[in-house]
Amino acid sequence: MAGYDSKPKLLTVLINKDTLVSPRRRIPYGASLSFVLEPYLTQQMITYGAANSVTEGLTLFHLCLTTYYIFLFKLTQETDLCIGSIAAAKRDENSELQQVIGLLDSALFYRFKIDPTQKFAQQLLNVKDLCSNIHQNSTLPYEQIIDSCYISNQQQMQLLRNMFIFKVIDNNSTLFTRVPKDDADTYLAKYDLTLNVHYDKTNEEHSLSYSFQYATDLFQHSTIQTMSDRFHALLQQLFSSPFHREKQPIYELSILLPHEIQIYNELN
Repeated sequence: MAGYDSKPKLLTVLINKDTLVSPRRRIPYGASLSFVLEPYLTQQMITYGAANSVTEGLTLFHLCLTTYYIFLFKLTQETDLCIGSIAAAKRDENSELQQVIGLLDSALFYRFKIDPTQKFAQQLLNVKDLCSNIHQNSTLPYEQIIDSCYISNQQQMQLLRNMFIFKVIDNNSTLFTRVPKDDADTYLAKYDLTLNVHYDKTNEEHSLSYSFQYATDLFQHSTIQTMSDRFHALLQQLFSSPFHREKQPIYELSILLPHEIQIYNELN
């Protein structure tokens, strides 16, 4: 983590400064905003991931994380990005404890330096390599990882403000790991901003849903709505448009919304 600015530009760009309060006075209430990908878009992503899974060892987690990195870059123009994520650490699958609580989770830092001139396919491979390196150390105690990186408690809190969580939901999911379909209006926000990606395999037609969970004392609903719309537009551009993932650099991608594109075209 050497050289990384632990104060993410993402949050300084999006935070509602009118309601910003001291961390000691904050009430960690949260809300969420979700969207479900269109079936054809989900199928395109699954097909693309499957086509590279055997030869490159890619997974849908790698694919979804890569798209989020690219989105954060387009949103902030920041190329040095750090996202917290959850690594599921399995214990003995036959133990009674494992059967009761399922997977034991630990937070990991995914720092990625994005190159805007590279193609999407190359970015995807770079993210896969990043994840492989991180997972080699995922069995280490969380405290040992933090100590080896010389990260202070204050820096830990800064780095874990933006989270990415990917969950696969299948018929074997337990009561504890299944995700409720309805978003809660209000709940306690563990992190300032979290993108949850749920890959639902319980039906014959698999689905991908995205949910932004956010701290209501930092973000306005309208801000998260616009952010969600922009991310949705980027996914559509990547997987259902003429954009060539193997030939075009990612800086050519756009997160403009349809009405913004119309205004831009009218002015030019």
